[in-house]
Amino acid sequence: MREAVEVKIVEFDERFVKDFADLNYEWIEKAYTIEEHDREVLDHPAEQITASGGQIFFALVGDKPTGTVALIEMDAESFELAKMAVSPDFRGLGISNKLLVACRLFQIGWQTSHSPRIEYKTGRGDQTV
Repeated sequence: MREAVEVKIVEFDERFVKDFADLNYEWIEKAYTIEEHDREVLDHPAEQITASGGQIFFALVGDKPTGTVALIEMDAESFELAKMAVSPDFRGLGISNKLLVACRLFQIGWQTSHSPRIEYKTGRGDQTV
């Protein structure tokens, strides 16, 4: 059984840009092939995600980013859930669930004026929540 650790979820901060890229490159390289679009987003997250209305969340254990996820604004009504990764050393602690809760709360905050949906791809086709 893993020892319980305190996980804090924070919004995008420039000091975590390298961690956003590193966590995602590690995940993508193990499971897929890195494409040019991945490089554009991972190397320039402020320009590609947050500047256009999206958000990036980080899971911190102490001051160390151990997981991340991005919400990319697709249009005035929806976001794409993208670039989610958790460090192998911190898997099994519920970090991905905490990141998803942060995404949902971000979406709820937008619903007062935009009513967006989060869209994501699964092995069974596209899903909308």
